[in-house]
Amino acid sequence: MSHIARFLTLAVLLGGFCAAAAAQVPAKPDPEVKAKLAELKKLVKVRKGAKDSEAITVVSDLEVKFDKMHPKDQKDYAKALGLVLSGSRTKRKPEQSQIFRTIILALGRAGKLGSPQLAKAFGSKKFKDKDWINLRGQMLDHLGRTKDSKYIKFLLDEALKNISDTLMAKAGGALKNYDGEKLSVRKDVCKNLIKKFAQIHDNGNVNIDSGDATVKMWKNKERAVSEPWNAALQKLTKQHLRGPDNWTRFWNKSKSKNWDKPLKKSRR
Repeated sequence: MSHIARFLTLAVLLGGFCAAAAAQVPAKPDPEVKAKLAELKKLVKVRKGAKDSEAITVVSDLEVKFDKMHPKDQKDYAKALGLVLSGSRTKRKPEQSQIFRTIILALGRAGKLGSPQLAKAFGSKKFKDKDWINLRGQMLDHLGRTKDSKYIKFLLDEALKNISDTLMAKAGGALKNYDGEKLSVRKDVCKNLIKKFAQIHDNGNVNIDSGDATVKMWKNKERAVSEPWNAALQKLTKQHLRGPDNWTRFWNKSKSKNWDKPLKKSRR
C-alpha cells in the first residue's frame, strides 16, 4: 500500500471515529431525563423519606447516563440533585441519610456542574447540627473529586480554619485531587498545609503535662489529620514523606525547586 493510500485510509478511520464520538452527544435534550427528574422531585417530598429507595434508584439510573446527556440535561440534573440535597423540603434524620449520600456521590462525579452544589450544601443550615459532620465530610471529599480548581481555596480554608477535626481532615485530604494543577498552585497549598501541620504537632508536644486538656486536644487533631494530609502532600509534591517534621524539612529545602523533576531524596 502506497503512503498516499495509507494516509487516506487513516483519514477515513479518524473521520469515522470523530463522527462516532460527536454522535454520542444528543442533538437535543432527552424528555426521559426531564421526566425522571420530575419523578425524583415527587419521590423525595413523600413524608419521612418513605420513597427514598425509589429516589435512589432514579438518581443511580441518571448517573449512569450523565456523560452522554445533552449539556442542558446535565445542568438540569446537577441543579435538581442540589435542590434535593440543600432544599428545606427534603429534611431527613441522620440515620435516613442514604439519599443524600447517593446524591453527594453523583455530584462528585458531575465535575464542575456538581461542585457548586456540594459547596452550597456544605454551608447549608440544614446540616449544621453536629450529627451531620460525617455527611459534611463526605461533601468535602467529593467536592475535591470534581477537580474544580475554583474550590481549592474553599477546601484549603476549611482545612486550616474549621474547628472540627473531622472536617479539617477531610478538606485537607480532598486537596490530593489537585495533583494535576500547575506547580505554583500546588506549592501554595502545600506551604499552608505544612505550616498548619507543624503548628498542630508543636501544640500537642509542648513541654507541659501530657494530660493537659489543651495538649490532648491538639494530639487528637494531629491523629485525625495525619493520614489524609500526608496522602494529599504526597500527591501534590510527588514525594513519599510522612509527618510534619519531614514535610517542614522538605519545604525549607525544596520550596524553590521544580517538584515535577526528580529531586534529591529528602531525609525521612
